[in-house]
Amino acid sequence: MAALSADFNSYIKNQNALNSYTIAGSSNVYIGGLAQLDATGNYVAPAASGVTRKIVGQFVKGAVSTTTTDTTVPVREGDIFLNLSANNPPTASNIGAQVYADSDNEVTTLSSSRAKVGILIALENGGAVVRCTQSSNL
Repeated sequence: MAALSADFNSYIKNQNALNSYTIAGSSNVYIGGLAQLDATGNYVAPAASGVTRKIVGQFVKGAVSTTTTDTTVPVREGDIFLNLSANNPPTASNIGAQVYADSDNEVTTLSSSRAKVGILIALENGGAVVRCTQSSNL
């Protein structure tokens, strides 16, 4: 599966926080996609080379941000449902371990050049439930 090009039907368990931040210029974000902070503290969709960036939750609202006007959107923290990557997907033996972004809606066990998403809590409905909070990704 590739990065999102439309909203992703996801759900959250045990929401911890709801934060609002600005989307970086020229970034498109979709409901259900992972939110990652860039070096200036703006939200962007996770990049494959995003190891130096920090994932802080999941977009509650989608938006397109232009280069001239940045948009503020809500992002939730908590135990969120994400797709399993075809590239080293987490298994039951990975529950309790750190998982990483393979795209803005998929998690993998591979850490190389990938940002931390959070701790794998469960596997259900063909996907992963991941505890994704700012504090779990420090």
